[in-house]
Parts: sequence; C-alpha cells; structure tokens
Amino acid sequence: MQSRSGSKRCLDIETRKAVESATHVLIDPKQLIRKAGKHPVISVGDFTSGVLEELGAVPKLEIVDLKTKRSGSYPHREGASIIENPQGCITDDLVNAIRNVLGGQGNGRIEVVGEEDLAVIPAVMYAKTGSIVAYGVPDRGMAYIRVNKEARIRVRSIYERMVTDGQD
Repeated sequence: MQSRSGSKRCLDIETRKAVESATHVLIDPKQLIRKAGKHPVISVGDFTSGVLEELGAVPKLEIVDLKTKRSGSYPHREGASIIENPQGCITDDLVNAIRNVLGGQGNGRIEVVGEEDLAVIPAVMYAKTGSIVAYGVPDRGMAYIRVNKEARIRVRSIYERMVTDGQD
C-alpha cells in the first residue's frame, strides 16, 4: 500500500469504538518470549519494550513515544528514527518507517513525537507471519497479537475505515 508523506488516517467515532472494544490477549512477558520462539517480536510502547529488554528479548522493532503512564519518561536512543504521529492517528510516515524496518535485515527503533498506541495496526499489517506484536493495555498488563492472515484482515479493516486526512 503506497502512502503519501504528510497524510494520515485518524479515528472517527466508529473506528474508535472498534479499537476500544478489541479483545486483548493478555500474557506474562516471560511467557510471551517463550511463545515467540524464533519468530520476531515487535514491541509497541515504552513500558512493554522496557520489560522485554530487561528479560533479554531483542525486538525486531520497538515503537515508543518516550513516555508512559507508569513512570514518566524514557531516554532517546541514538540511531532511532524519529517520526511525528498525532494522537488518534496513523501517519503515512509512521507506516513507511514500520514497513522499512520490518522489511529490512536488522532491528530498529522508532521514537514517536506524539502517540504510538495505534502503531500496533501497521505493525500487524507489515510483520512477517508468525511474528508477535506486543503492546501494553493500561492498568491491565501486556497483550499480544500473533500475526497471521486473520489478524491482518482484522487490523486492515480498521485501518481502511479510519478517516483519511491528506495535508499536502
């Protein structure tokens, strides 16, 4: 899916309800690492990424915004891509950055100026089958999505229903 720099998709009332009503599969972080096995892990959120790193996991991609509800802020990491992404939206720049890391050989980190919560959607869309996308659910814990055809259909449906806002 080609995207134009400067444009974005944002939640409207209907898609916000779809996102908020999604079923989250909660998991203990150690169990998530075991479940991933040799498959790549993509982590969305500072706390989630930090917990996985503390346990020795090396995510294929970390998507963070350098702040968390739990403990304030996290430091910038040299070499990270910095992408602007407003709350309730997914910019084409964020989608392209995710696609580039997931399609490449190495690991990567995207630091979002704004909010990274909805990055789970393009992460599932572009991650390899079998990958695990881990993310935090406020006040509940860590959740995950195993990437497969059904998961891609589910998130792409939400993405395509989001309101397009071209800024160029």
